[in-house]
Amino acid sequence: MNKIILIPKLKEKEKEINKLKETTIKNIYDPSQWTNIRTSLRYFLVEKGPIKITNIDFPKDEFSRHFSSSFYIQKLSNSEQRKRRWLIYSQDLDKVFCFCCKLFNVVPSTTKLANEGSRDYKNISHKLRNHEISNKHITNMSFWIDLETRLLKNKIIDKHIQEQINRDRKRRRNILF
Repeated sequence: MNKIILIPKLKEKEKEINKLKETTIKNIYDPSQWTNIRTSLRYFLVEKGPIKITNIDFPKDEFSRHFSSSFYIQKLSNSEQRKRRWLIYSQDLDKVFCFCCKLFNVVPSTTKLANEGSRDYKNISHKLRNHEISNKHITNMSFWIDLETRLLKNKIIDKHIQEQINRDRKRRRNILF
């Protein structure tokens, strides 16, 4: 009798796995794939942090311009340099995005860096400077840093939900692999 019950349960699990495969993002670290961001995805990406793509030959546009890893560094007027931790590159679209504005967008932003990305490499330095001093970006940065801190301390408001997500993630890995 247990075997008869087991077979339908296995078929249900197989259906669940197939649904997961169909809805899975092709490249979870590529910001062009982030649409309808759910809390669990946001938590996962904040835990992992923005991924910097550096060791590739970036494709050139029609004017032979391209993204450069040097844009990941902000050069201040006093000759200091600061990492642009928030800047991420999408290989799928050959565009740059703002990690925190794409993930949080608490204050809806009209900037391309928050929504569809930018590949205006002629004006990218100017666009990056304007974006990083905008109130919308600063607000989204504070939400990002706050969530990151809470995740590190494991004191998020819905701690029990996050623990359940982590357990489910482990269980799915065991099923898929």
